[in-house]
Amino acid sequence: EHKDSQGRFGWVSFLASPYLTLIVVLFLIIQSLTGALVPQQGMIEESGMIEWKLKHPTISPALAALGCFSIFHSPAFLISLVLLFLNTLACTFQSIVIDGLFSDRDPYARLRRWGFIMLHISILICMAGGFISAAFRMSGQVILTEGQIIRDQHQAYSKLVEGPLRMERHDAFKIELTDAEFEIPKDWYSGRKAASIRLSDEQTAPITAKVEFNRPFRFKNSTFTLQEIGYSPNIRISSENRRIPPFNGFISLKVWGVNQDREHRDFIPLPHSDRRLVLNLLPSHSISNGIAVKTSETAGNPALIVHLESSDGIQTPKQLIELGKNAMVGDLNVQFGELRQWTTFLVVQDPGYGVICLSFCMAIMALFLRYAPDISEWIKEARHDRTG
Repeated sequence: EHKDSQGRFGWVSFLASPYLTLIVVLFLIIQSLTGALVPQQGMIEESGMIEWKLKHPTISPALAALGCFSIFHSPAFLISLVLLFLNTLACTFQSIVIDGLFSDRDPYARLRRWGFIMLHISILICMAGGFISAAFRMSGQVILTEGQIIRDQHQAYSKLVEGPLRMERHDAFKIELTDAEFEIPKDWYSGRKAASIRLSDEQTAPITAKVEFNRPFRFKNSTFTLQEIGYSPNIRISSENRRIPPFNGFISLKVWGVNQDREHRDFIPLPHSDRRLVLNLLPSHSISNGIAVKTSETAGNPALIVHLESSDGIQTPKQLIELGKNAMVGDLNVQFGELRQWTTFLVVQDPGYGVICLSFCMAIMALFLRYAPDISEWIKEARHDRTG
């Protein structure tokens, strides 16, 4: 009878082989190391990805062909997950059907084994959810200045990663940032970040929502998580040099540091030139001994410290430009026209999230079933020792 079962379930024995487990786990470890060593799409900005590829021109084409720049959404990773799923499923089937997991008549032993089997099922569901997320998930970062409206399109995201099986959809929503609030933490108080947005699509009327830090907002199939709030000055640049075209726009300055040590700075590359205009914002400032000093993170008396920097590191003298004023920076006339705030949102569409949550709930129930008999025996022993 045992030989007959081996013949009938030979494929189960093959899939349940520990050698297959070892090979699949080894592949997953290699892919995880690749994801840690190679920059991943959606984790860094596109400009950083392009810069990394330029610094590594020899290996970049091969890495791109193998999907290493998005390793956790690559076909190789999805195949590894499927093989691990089948391996775990075969092991579970072998334990139940072939090895007779529930042949013991002891009720406590059967209850422990129910916990064992439910834990394996929860692992299978977790792997299925991981496959769904890796294959169909979309995760992107969008940067919005107050008053700006952005549609759900590829070019709207500063970072974007999509699963290979996700159906490409554009204009699923339209988002506008109407207001942003930021409060610097004091002592034990953690501070506050919040943004008011207006969302709409082709089927529903616009809705207004207030998204707070660590409190995501869900609209249809997308989840919006507030990440950071900063300042976006309006910069106007003109020059008598015809090679440098005029510029007029809002610049979302990057935020460096935390709390009172935050700095808001960035640069504008000048077309047809090896120079860039470096901007450093003081949200509120005062002059002390002829030097501009930041007095607050709240926009009260803002000013820009501006200078030109060439590719060889040569800098022009720094100029202080207050709101609504202009100054000559080298051969450029730079005007500080207006100051608004910007926010970054992480936009995620993840159909596998609910499946993974279900697997965790089942795992907790499985642990309860596994250890409930032991707890019951401990309680009986404690009562017996107390009465004895």
